[in-house]
Amino acid sequence: MKKLKRVYVEITNVCNLSCSFCPKTKKETRSLTINEFEHIVKKVEKHTDHLYFHVMGEPTLHPNLLEFLKTANAHNLFVNLTTNGTQIKKIAPVLLECLPRKVSFSLHSYEGNNNKISLEEYLKPIVEFAKVATQKNIIVEFRLWNLKNNENKNLLNGQILHFIVNELNLDKTLLNVLHEKSGVTLFPNCYLGFDNEFMWPDETLNLNLSSVYCLALKNQIAILSDGTVVPCCLDYNASITLGNIFNESLEDILNSDLAKKMLLEFKNRTPVCKLCQNCNYAKQKFM
Repeated sequence: MKKLKRVYVEITNVCNLSCSFCPKTKKETRSLTINEFEHIVKKVEKHTDHLYFHVMGEPTLHPNLLEFLKTANAHNLFVNLTTNGTQIKKIAPVLLECLPRKVSFSLHSYEGNNNKISLEEYLKPIVEFAKVATQKNIIVEFRLWNLKNNENKNLLNGQILHFIVNELNLDKTLLNVLHEKSGVTLFPNCYLGFDNEFMWPDETLNLNLSSVYCLALKNQIAILSDGTVVPCCLDYNASITLGNIFNESLEDILNSDLAKKMLLEFKNRTPVCKLCQNCNYAKQKFM
């Protein structure tokens, strides 16, 4: 049995948006080369079945996305891709050819930006893609934040859901699910996923959590665009560097003293790392 349920791969940290909720990476702008991605795949294929193209950056901007998907397929790895959806018209043929396991659209990104296109212009190609992709057994998820902890946020959720329901000719009772936290199945292979907005972990938050459980290293790791391996997908600035996949084996990285120490700390809910002690996501999910 493979140890890791998911390996996040930041194929690029370049993004075409500037979302209000995104902390922005402090690392140098970088994208993986074809050779680097092939190297990563060979290093991780013994450890996981699932790659997640998601940390920082917009993966559909990568010029070699087609080659990356083909490489993953050749190594029997399932690709799960998270996107803001702005490039879907351009990238749809690539996705429909290579058939990733799942494409998740972060629809809350629209409200997090000053947009030059209307909400309908943004949503329509995404919904059209969903109609075709789901017929090819690609799982499509529309993701929204639904927690009303700020009256000035998530104001467009109702309009977004109304548009989706109308475009897909769905049951109008679905318009009543905005405040459900888990989400709902819209039709086979298509889901509406809800979650609470969260603050990214930050050593300056002063949460000082003394007891934190986390699935980092147990179920997941993340590999940044420079090859740095970190415990989880939220460590976008590599505050906790476990090693580098370009010059170390994943076995050595996962068996390092630091990795084993952190895994034990998470098991005992006693994290020592400052970043983990100030992780609001872990506080929301596991406390």
